[in-house]
Amino acid sequence: MKKTDVDFMLTLANLMSKLEQGESCAEQLQEIAKMSDENKESITHQLMDRIASREELMYVDAVLAIGYLDADYVQDFAQAMSAKQTDVSQKQELVRKVLSRTTPYAKTMMEDVFWKNLTMAAINMKDNELLAQFIRKVEQLRDSAEE
Repeated sequence: MKKTDVDFMLTLANLMSKLEQGESCAEQLQEIAKMSDENKESITHQLMDRIASREELMYVDAVLAIGYLDADYVQDFAQAMSAKQTDVSQKQELVRKVLSRTTPYAKTMMEDVFWKNLTMAAINMKDNELLAQFIRKVEQLRDSAEE
């Protein structure tokens, strides 16, 4: 096994441990900044998966610090994951914010999870006009999506 592989595993394990314990992970984030895009993607995916599955936002700052994904997307993703625990006005605010974006997110991952959660927020926000706008946006996504 290569030393770089071991370094990757140690950095990832230490990052997760420190995040779980609420400790500073600045040292690990500095190490990740020096890694290849492939390793950054792998670590980012692990963190995004935890945001999605646990709806725990403690991982958001680490994802933003790594800088592999579009920062706006990371924030919107985190809000969409926790949207079911918000009130109607917060759901409406999130949907409006996403609909108002004029430029596509630069780099994303787990878009299917993001859009499914955002769809549930849109359905439950009790605003038929805004829901209609959301439906048009999803239709645009469908039309531009790859088969």
